Amino acid sequence: MIDGAKGFAYTALNREANRFGNAIRSLGIKKGDRVAFIAKDCKEFVFVYLGLAKIGAVMVPLNYRCVTRELEYMLRDCEASVLVFQREYSS
Repeated sequence: MIDGAKGFAYTALNREANRFGNAIRSLGIKKGDRVAFIAKDCKEFVFVYLGLAKIGAVMVPLNYRCVTRELEYMLRDCEASVLVFQREYSS
């Protein structure tokens, strides 16, 4: 995978996916749980997706262009256990 000028070989992707999978599992996320994700295009999307797949959790990607009420509806509807987001969406 290439992100700008930086490339990630399979071993690096695998390491980052394992790191995220272990971190999210430490929060109590388990197989079948849904984890919502909101961010603009970024390498972390791949890390989160693969990390969740490794532990059997389901990624629910959210569109960052949605307004607050739309995101609130989607989050309630998908019954996500956790929301993972880029720092710019913290407010």
